[in-house]
Amino acid sequence: MLVCETQVKPGSQVYVLYPEHSKSTRARVVYRELTGSSKQISLALEFLGQDNFWQIQFPPAHRISMS
Repeated sequence: MLVCETQVKPGSQVYVLYPEHSKSTRARVVYRELTGSSKQISLALEFLGQDNFWQIQFPPAHRISMS
């Protein structure tokens, strides 16, 4: 999820910027939810044409077993 203050409808395409890694990519809004009484909106995104945009390994290598 991504939180923003811009009114974006599901199905819209947006650009996501990751300035710390000088990266950007297109994404499609697949879900949005108003966050309380504020102007903030939570967005669920589908990234288009970019593998591992956040550069995070899933599942994390340090995952703890719950057995």
